[in-house]
Amino acid sequence: MTRPASARVNFRPLVSADWPQVAEIYRQGIESGNATFETEVPGWDAWNADRSPDCRTVAEVDGRIVGFAALSPISGRCVYDGVREVTIYIAEPARGRGILGTHERLGRFHDGRWRDVVLMERRSRVAGVD
Repeated sequence: MTRPASARVNFRPLVSADWPQVAEIYRQGIESGNATFETEVPGWDAWNADRSPDCRTVAEVDGRIVGFAALSPISGRCVYDGVREVTIYIAEPARGRGILGTHERLGRFHDGRWRDVVLMERRSRVAGVD
């Protein structure tokens, strides 16, 4: 899939019906060796249980999901309430088409190869998320 300059990226909440397309993008991330240390795509129930329900988004171009983002608690300990890890995956055909930015050669994977990484941080003035 190419993203022509005229194509509009639409962002909307990720819902369970999106799982087949989201799972495929996640699988592509696993196969790339760049996105995760996971080796298998989890089922919807496991993936859903580990993500904050109110912080999930898909990116669509022409009605097709080309990426997704979700937040996960980094720890169950109360001292980390409100601290989340962001997960962002872009479908292989949509990579390099302007969906996200990248830091080149920022981290080295377990096989010794350098990886490009996207780091994002937002400091909230409100501690914790209810």
